[in-house]
Amino acid sequence: MQESSQYKNIIFDLGGVLIDWRPKDFLKAIFVDRPEVLKKLSSGLTSDVKHEFEKIGQHANRGTMTVDQFGHVIAQALDIDVHHATHYVENIPNFLLPLQSGLDILHKVKQAGHKTYILSNFPREWFDPIEEQYDFFKLFDGGVISYRVGQIKPEPEIYHTLLNRYELAAHECLFIDDLPQNIDAGIACGIHGIVCSDHTHVHAELVRLGVIE
Repeated sequence: MQESSQYKNIIFDLGGVLIDWRPKDFLKAIFVDRPEVLKKLSSGLTSDVKHEFEKIGQHANRGTMTVDQFGHVIAQALDIDVHHATHYVENIPNFLLPLQSGLDILHKVKQAGHKTYILSNFPREWFDPIEEQYDFFKLFDGGVISYRVGQIKPEPEIYHTLLNRYELAAHECLFIDDLPQNIDAGIACGIHGIVCSDHTHVHAELVRLGVIE
């Protein structure tokens, strides 16, 4: 482990950090043969629809909404048939591809001797397939996935669940997430963080903090 680092535990978000997450691009790819849907997407979703998507996303991440229910809400929001909406939801895992720049950082952190953990919002139907598919999940010493605990970021409870489950001292943890509000919530719990605006920035910060060379 790097001698100059106070951080023993590096916590990773998944979407935008280790996994590619671009929902609008997924929608466009899946509905490539549905020009009427693409037209709605290109013209922009109304604030009401965006708010509805945010709400159902929170339910899915908590594990309190099934894929079938998710599909029904999307169908209503986009005014499409339920079959196509459910097809979209079920196919999301096929678009959740590893980000090599993120994985390079994960490997360097492990090679430096640090413990690594996941803290991520994910529905069951999207997380379970990628956990089984990608070997990099074996590099983690533990983690908390939102649907498994019924808690989501940026609520403080999920941060405390991670700390308590693995008996981690907050000041020895460093959290990498692509959303500033999730980093801010971690800081409020005593966990320092890096906003993953791009992976070059994350790498530079980890070097500056003595986590990696």
